[in-house]
Amino acid sequence: MRINPEQGVQFAQLLVQDNEPLADLTQVVDVFLEQNL
Repeated sequence: MRINPEQGVQFAQLLVQDNEPLADLTQVVDVFLEQNL
């Protein structure tokens, strides 16, 4: 996240791309917020 925030965004988008998210969206957002992104 700190090294390449853009790739972090792409990774997060991949996790929630399908009908059922592969990760809890709240947890993904928490990671971004913890890193101040």
